[in-house]
Amino acid sequence: MYRHVVTIALFLGVLTLPAWSQNADEATCAGTAGPVPKEQQSAACDRLVADTSRRVSRQATAHVLRARLRRLNGDGEGALADYDAAVTLDPDSFDAVLGRGLVKVEAHKDDEALTDLNRALKLNPSTDLVYLLRSGAYLSLHRYSEAIADADHNVHSNEWVPGFLNQRCSTRAIAGIELDKARTACDLVLKMYPNNSDTLINRGLVGLKQQLFQAAWDDYNAAVKITPRSPWAVYGRGIAALRLGRADEGKADLATAQSIRSNIAAAFADEGITP
Repeated sequence: MYRHVVTIALFLGVLTLPAWSQNADEATCAGTAGPVPKEQQSAACDRLVADTSRRVSRQATAHVLRARLRRLNGDGEGALADYDAAVTLDPDSFDAVLGRGLVKVEAHKDDEALTDLNRALKLNPSTDLVYLLRSGAYLSLHRYSEAIADADHNVHSNEWVPGFLNQRCSTRAIAGIELDKARTACDLVLKMYPNNSDTLINRGLVGLKQQLFQAAWDDYNAAVKITPRSPWAVYGRGIAALRLGRADEGKADLATAQSIRSNIAAAFADEGITP
């Protein structure tokens, strides 16, 4: 049960069309025309998709733009349908193939996602984001060595990129290997962003696996202060408390976390940690 969809927000900032070439509906649909009501933005996207007189590549772009909007609005199925249409229209559209892979990662369709992400790398081998997404898919499938290799892709040029550092930490923490390297990566992120809850949770897991239980509790507790309703932070803090011999405190946290997310115990077990 993969806990993070890696830093995919970056993908939302990638414009399929340069701003100067967009018509009014494309700019509105893409969100480059300034703030507009959601209904107006959706209507612009629908008009683009309905206009079949445009050349094929532009029609594929219309589906990509609407897919991104649908995904932002929480409509994963609608986004996937648009990406499917875009790929059908233009099989070599990097944006369409990558976008479809991203949505499949989020839907935990990891085997299918890998097909798209591998295709995206063939279309554009220099896009680091694909490696980050593919690392997440591999991690969800317990293909740890491949997940780590992708998290370490181009390691020197990405050594100060929080998304890659966080992924280097989480892949190793979940796999339970190279835990010192995992901690170093998390430490670097937290130097830049001390209140990054995801990274604190990752480092908390590192602490549990290193049997540094007070350090783990401290990290999970800091994460709870930032994101009080995170079942990962609360459950992790509970496990750390149990390891420290604080049974009542630990059991209370476990119960709270399970009230937030009923399958959190199974999710932690999938990462190698049980009460």
